[in-house]
Amino acid sequence: MGYKYQAVCHDTLYDFHVAFAQSCHASGSGQLGAIYLSCTADSGGYVVMQSYNASNGTPGTAWNYTPQAIPCEVSLTNQTGFMWELALILIAGFSIRAIIKAFQ
Repeated sequence: MGYKYQAVCHDTLYDFHVAFAQSCHASGSGQLGAIYLSCTADSGGYVVMQSYNASNGTPGTAWNYTPQAIPCEVSLTNQTGFMWELALILIAGFSIRAIIKAFQ
C-alpha cells in the first residue's frame, strides 16, 4: 500500500512525508519581523515544522504535524503503466516486422 500526495503514489509513509515537506514553502512577506516556515520529514511518522524570524534567524518552537495520508495502490498503478508500455513495444515490433516483410 502506498500514500498519495499531489497525484503521485509514494511507496512508504516516509516518502510521502518527504514529498509533503518539500512542498512546504516559506511563508511570510520578507519584511523585518516576517516569519518563515521550515518543514522536515521525520522517520517517526510525522513532519517537523518550525517557524523562523526572518530579521534575526531566531527559530521558534518546533511542532510535529501529521498530514492526512490518502492510501493508494502502488503496484496496481505501476503494473498498468508497465502493461501499456509492453503493449506499445510489442505493437512497434510487429509493425517493423510487417514493414520489413512488405519490402522483401
